[in-house]
Amino acid sequence: MATCVKCEEEYTDRRLELGYPTCLECGALDARRLTSARVQAVLRVMTPNACEGSVEKVFESEKKTG
Repeated sequence: MATCVKCEEEYTDRRLELGYPTCLECGALDARRLTSARVQAVLRVMTPNACEGSVEKVFESEKKTG
């Protein structure tokens, strides 16, 4: 059994053979973080120049008007 590099729990060797050094739970958490960071980066590029600040503020203003 392989050992997760983050939580030190054991996981299947087949996952390690695929190149994943983490267990399924830690891998899913990393994937969610990466996806969120990429989405925020794309949204920052897409926001109008008149709107500066965080992407969350854009969504908050749309919720109030919508």
